Amino acid sequence: LSKKGWYRGEVKCYKKDGTPIFVELSAFPIEDENGNVICYVGIKRDVTHRKALEMKLKESEKKYRLIVENVRDVVVTVDANGIRTYVSPSVERVLGYKPKEMIGKSVFEYVHPDDLDFVKAEFFNSIKEGRECKATHRYKRKDGKWIWMESIGTPLYENGKFIGGVIITRDITERVELEMKLRESEERYRLLIDSSIDAIITANDKAEIVGWNKGAEKIFGYKADEIIGKPVTLLIPERLRERFKEGFSRFKSEVKSVKSPSGRLIETFGLRKNGEEFPVEISYYAWRSKDRMFFTTIIRDISKRKEMERKLKESEEKFRKIFENTPNLIAIVNKDGVFIEANPSMTKSLGVNPIGKTFYDVLPKEVAERIMEYVRKALRENETITFQDTRNGRYFVNNMIPIELPKGKHCLIIAKDITELMRLNRLLNAINNINKLIIHQKDRQKLLEKACKELASLEDYFIVTICLVEDDEIKPLAVAGETQEFLDKLKDCRLIKDVAKRKIALKGNEELCSKCEIGQGKYRQAFSFPMIVDSEIKGVITIHLASDRKISDEEIDLLQTLANDLALTIKAIELNELKKKAYQQIEKNIEEFAILVDHIRNPLAVIMALAELKVQERDRETAEKIIKQVERIDDVIKRLDMGWLESEKVREFLRKVE
Repeated sequence: LSKKGWYRGEVKCYKKDGTPIFVELSAFPIEDENGNVICYVGIKRDVTHRKALEMKLKESEKKYRLIVENVRDVVVTVDANGIRTYVSPSVERVLGYKPKEMIGKSVFEYVHPDDLDFVKAEFFNSIKEGRECKATHRYKRKDGKWIWMESIGTPLYENGKFIGGVIITRDITERVELEMKLRESEERYRLLIDSSIDAIITANDKAEIVGWNKGAEKIFGYKADEIIGKPVTLLIPERLRERFKEGFSRFKSEVKSVKSPSGRLIETFGLRKNGEEFPVEISYYAWRSKDRMFFTTIIRDISKRKEMERKLKESEEKFRKIFENTPNLIAIVNKDGVFIEANPSMTKSLGVNPIGKTFYDVLPKEVAERIMEYVRKALRENETITFQDTRNGRYFVNNMIPIELPKGKHCLIIAKDITELMRLNRLLNAINNINKLIIHQKDRQKLLEKACKELASLEDYFIVTICLVEDDEIKPLAVAGETQEFLDKLKDCRLIKDVAKRKIALKGNEELCSKCEIGQGKYRQAFSFPMIVDSEIKGVITIHLASDRKISDEEIDLLQTLANDLALTIKAIELNELKKKAYQQIEKNIEEFAILVDHIRNPLAVIMALAELKVQERDRETAEKIIKQVERIDDVIKRLDMGWLESEKVREFLRKVE
């Protein structure tokens, strides 16, 4: 103590038994008249109980301060004017501000402008009404981001007067966003249900309809107010209702022990309001709400799909028949040239089932490499490649078409055997050349020899001969591909004689031709065609083939037409020769006619003169009769002269057109 000082404080003391106590000591000095301290007076008061309470209070304050300072929520105290007096350290983690940045400022600062009026109203109303203040609002973080906060405020009163309050604020952004997403999800779900073209129907555990969307209304024809509360069986054909009841009961039993039971996708039939039965596809699942089970079913009207499936099946069957029966060669190969599919025509052409094999397994190496290159090109350029090739003496037009299949790109091969077309084309060219000969060649022998040579130039037309038929006798005339000796034998050929007699095209066989080359294996088959004009046979064309190939009807028709054209030409040549002979005879007749007229005219002139001179002197009457007859003969001679002149004109015309 100072000389004049006072002391007041707490001192720890001990009782006689050693028990510590706390006393409150007040000490002050006593002075004399000179101001000197003569003694000190001390007053002690036992404050042990109070000290214990204070220590407990400090411990409690420390504990709650630790709670407040470490809690995740933000704890704020405000005075009667709404000014912050305390802000917990957690504010920095939640909002980014330090506590000192917020203390001394209004509790409404940083509240979103759109929420401010609501927060203020709730704050002041709670003060008036003496209740907790609750508000959910947006709050601005230090980084400028708006977050959702939930605030609960407790007003404090002293003697009935508001002196401030405690506000606990929690960041609920995540929860709010989840709630918003949930609401959006529910809204989307409702929109989805209402806009779905499928029927979405919910029924309770008694199979009563409790949910009905617009898709169901469109499919079944019932309005929601007509069907809600009605049994599901109204939507099921009567013949299937018992089966449904059994299945529904069984399904309820099966799903009782399953948390999220669902049913499989099935196809059945539905019943519209107008009584029409139609095919449907349904899926269903069960769910619980407040210890009650519900069943939601999604029903799709598959009438159009079933119709399309039926048409598709018919189409597939049709194209399968085309695939299997077309004469075109069709196959599908992968990028490595392995056959995935092949039709019977392709198998027949290759002579082996190619499925699972490569080009190299079924074709000569050079052919396989060429075709494989076209496959790669078609797949690489993604375009159809068309080309021609030959194999085993046959001609093909090939189309390599890239297609997309579930297992990747493949190549569709469509090949057409054009061998017969090529043969017909070549035959047509040969016939065209022969027709040119027909126009310009007037010599029968040369014409038929050149026709034989033209036909014999065709592939596998080994020998070609032409024999004429005159007075029912066979007269060999032209041959190509063989010698004259071979030709001479044909006058005794049974095949040619039979064709000439029956006037129809015939094929030679070993039995018919056992004594000639076909029977000796020199050539494989022979075809003879009658050369007919105006039902008259002029000759026979015979084609000897080196192969056993089948002659097409088109080829036979073309050869028969050629034979008839040659017959017509032969007849025309014969008629022309007859015309020449007739012309020669006419010229000869005209010349003889002129001479004959002169021979008649001269004697007649003599007779006329004698009659006039001699006979008239003796017998006038007789002379006049003779003169009259001579004049008649002279008239005939004049007419003969006119005829001669006309004949001369005809001869001049024939000379011009010859």
